[in-house]
Amino acid sequence: MLDKEKYLPHVNKAWSGLVECLKEDGKIGYVQRVGSKPFSLNEDDTVEYGCGAFLLAGKQMHQLLEAIN
Repeated sequence: MLDKEKYLPHVNKAWSGLVECLKEDGKIGYVQRVGSKPFSLNEDDTVEYGCGAFLLAGKQMHQLLEAIN
């Protein structure tokens, strides 16, 4: 739907940023807590739903890479 040449570099950069949030113990850091306003985050901040969001993004990346290869 979107122009690959224009948007794929941004998608790859975003995915790389998400992967950098993975910790050695498998947890995902920098996950925003539920609340009414943004909070300061660090690499140790994690919430259970962060894993699900990461897995959904990973599935979409996998489908994208299969489609363009």
